Amino acid sequence: MANNKKVSQRLLTLEHKLERQSDAIKNIQKNVDNTFKNVDNASKM
Repeated sequence: MANNKKVSQRLLTLEHKLERQSDAIKNIQKNVDNTFKNVDNASKM
């Protein structure tokens, strides 16, 4: 049973890591989108 608890805990840890990475990727994507908007706007000047 102790082994199951370890596995469950490890899965939770990995799940949280994935959530943080997913959030980080979303933020990077937003930054990329904003950068392209800025470049696009600058090229229209």
